[in-house]
Amino acid sequence: MPTRLLALALAAATFAAPLVAQRRPAPARRVAPLVVSDAWLAARLGRDTTLVLLHVGQSRGEYDAGHVRGARWLALDDYAPANRADTLERELPTPEAFRALVEPLGVADGRHVVVIGQPLPAARFAFTMAAMGREAMVSVLDGGIDAWRERGRPLEREAAPAPDSARRGTLTLAPQPALVATTADVRALAERAPVPARRRVASTVIADARAAEFYQGTSPGGLPRSGHVPGAVNVPLPSLSGAAGTLRDTAAMRARFRAAGIAPRDTVVTYCFVGMQGSLLWLQARRLGHPARLYDASFTAWSRDRGLPVATGPAPRP
Repeated sequence: MPTRLLALALAAATFAAPLVAQRRPAPARRVAPLVVSDAWLAARLGRDTTLVLLHVGQSRGEYDAGHVRGARWLALDDYAPANRADTLERELPTPEAFRALVEPLGVADGRHVVVIGQPLPAARFAFTMAAMGREAMVSVLDGGIDAWRERGRPLEREAAPAPDSARRGTLTLAPQPALVATTADVRALAERAPVPARRRVASTVIADARAAEFYQGTSPGGLPRSGHVPGAVNVPLPSLSGAAGTLRDTAAMRARFRAAGIAPRDTVVTYCFVGMQGSLLWLQARRLGHPARLYDASFTAWSRDRGLPVATGPAPRP
């Protein structure tokens, strides 16, 4: 090819490359950390007009007894339904149902949702947002209303009004089905060769958030079979949060993950009984920067299927 034509071809390729890159959707940037403190929230109340505060939980009485100014009530049963006939408990809502639930509360594009509640309902809402493709716009208040109250922050008892229709926005969802591991996904992981404790390459680790007695199989926890998914490590619920529902800090969680055999770059697939404790373990894994998924059907579905293997005994030593 003549020199001039070669130069023109190279210039065209250089110019075209950015155009191709621009067609890719930019990854969503976090508006704030996945977990925020009471001081962080107090400094922004009444100043940050993008904030939407949701007080989540199982009992409306907790909200009525005192909540953060401007927070609106959202029942756990509305975004993680309780057990119904022939279904698993606490499964994800459909995107359409979720949008219809949260848009009237002010959750919309361009907003920053801060979820306030006990660790499990709060983590479950954060995971639901992630499964709907909106993890970047949600933060969990560390310690929820208990920590807020204990630190002398002001409380309101009047219910916050829902925004009128003129001020409501639209929430665009981009569901992420890969974040929800299926039983087939977990079975494939359980049947692979054991992951060596000393390794340099990232792997995928199954992590059970239940207490040791359920993981080890000394108590069935009301399920048909006791034990755990073969190959799973144990990061039990008490290791995830501490006093007043505050989450264990990142240093403590890194040490706990390391002790369980989870390396810094590993993908973590969490589970528990019905996905609630697993949601909190998912939250802590995401907080540490791990790619993370939730086996939402969890050990309830696994133990019911007699064709699936179950392991018992203590967790393997990393």
